[in-house]
Amino acid sequence: PRVLVLTCESQKLSSLSPFQRREGCDRFGKVSRCEKLRDGGIEIELANAKDAEKALTAKDFVYTMKDGQGRRQVCLAITVSPHRTKNFSRGVIFCPDLQDVSDGDIEDGLSDYGVVAARRIQSRKGGVLTPTHNIILTFNDIDTPREVLVGYVRVRVRPYFPNPMRCFRCLRFGHTRDHCRNRPVCGNCSAVDHPADECTAQVKKCVNCDAREAPHSSFDPSCPSLKREKEIIAVKVTERL
Repeated sequence: PRVLVLTCESQKLSSLSPFQRREGCDRFGKVSRCEKLRDGGIEIELANAKDAEKALTAKDFVYTMKDGQGRRQVCLAITVSPHRTKNFSRGVIFCPDLQDVSDGDIEDGLSDYGVVAARRIQSRKGGVLTPTHNIILTFNDIDTPREVLVGYVRVRVRPYFPNPMRCFRCLRFGHTRDHCRNRPVCGNCSAVDHPADECTAQVKKCVNCDAREAPHSSFDPSCPSLKREKEIIAVKVTERL
């Protein structure tokens, strides 16, 4: 893991000046990024795995400060842990040669590239889920390789952009049904007094778009709000936000 989280019980590391944070972080090695966290900790990204491995064993955060008695060194007891999600990345490969290969065998066969999970994408045709030649690979690094070698075939790795999170109760984006406190909404006309399978409305209305948008249902693949959500996800993935 190269993205680490540093916390301190006695003082918020995020409250230190940028110069103090940099002085303390530079003792761990080459740091390419340092950001403040809401809980008072800081998140750092090390340039190489060796520095990150060394930083994981750190117990102190050391910096200097100036007061009425001059400059003195401050040593704070810290806890260092890998970031829960940012030490992995995902990519997609298209490989017909893997049509009859299980996800587990794909994971084992590509383990030299840091693959820790493989999942085949399925598409729904006529109400039936059908396996595709597209496979999502999870890598144990923040950077995905440009290509992988499947047997003797070089296969390009494309960035993986997950579908936007959507609630199937209120049909809005950003949360799921289990955490929804809104009323159920009809996906065809956005009414709250009937489900979609009982809808008789002649004019479609999306719950996520306003009246200026062309009439469409909430699940229309050309929905402007859905396209905006996908664009946001693309930025998050490419910029690692």
